Amino acid sequence: MVGPAGANFHSGPPGPLAAWDNGTPMAERGFVLTPTYRVVAGRPEVHLHAVLESGEPALVVDDRLAPYVFVRAAEADAVRRRCPEARLLPADLTTFAGDPVVRVEVRRPADVPPLRARLGEAGVECFEADLRFAYRYLIDRGIRGAFEVDGPHEPRVANANDVKLSRNAMSLFTAGTCRSVGPSGSTTS
Repeated sequence: MVGPAGANFHSGPPGPLAAWDNGTPMAERGFVLTPTYRVVAGRPEVHLHAVLESGEPALVVDDRLAPYVFVRAAEADAVRRRCPEARLLPADLTTFAGDPVVRVEVRRPADVPPLRARLGEAGVECFEADLRFAYRYLIDRGIRGAFEVDGPHEPRVANANDVKLSRNAMSLFTAGTCRSVGPSGSTTS
């Protein structure tokens, strides 16, 4: 399991509860079709539009990731001066040249390009500033398409603290199987 993961797990219209075993729901497995995000009340939410193994449409929503880039640790003071609103955190990573880096977080994904521009004007190089926010989420969690949601949920709703996404569910779909679900619930292959 990869954690922490999805905040809420939504799918289709409300329906019967998932199968329960000793008071806990069975894990749901699916495949990410489109990763995207929305900003709700000033806070970004990753939205993973997906299809479950059963063929039902699903949406995994997580609001716990802050957009970020990396800069060389030696340039942290320059970042603080140029971008006082940014939050700097230690990172156990280095550049290809072996220089230690720090993580620079901002509030919204749209804040990353201006951050990169301001730091670039000051001669500070940003690393991984070109990654789209929703893809950053997938990369950080090792999700390459298939996932498994394991935690309490009812008609596809789960508590953020109890949900875990697994990247080891790659055997869900066989080649040549593709199904789309229309707004009316009709399916086409």
